[in-house]
Amino acid sequence: MIAPGLLSAKSGSVVGLQLYSLRDQLPKDVKGTIAKWPLAGYKEVETFGYSKQNGFWGSTPKLLVVC
Repeated sequence: MIAPGLLSAKSGSVVGLQLYSLRDQLPKDVKGTIAKWPLAGYKEVETFGYSKQNGFWGSTPKLLVVC
């Protein structure tokens, strides 16, 4: 059976990127990896990897918003 929610899915939904899928690339080149998101068409991201000591791989959350 098809779930009722799938039958009424809205077209034009925004597709985001899960940063976990870039877990190997991000620690090596945070700025370079982030700069590629818009080129791939992503406008929203789901973060991961935040630590109180290092932020996001040594960067601030502001970096994620600016790019």
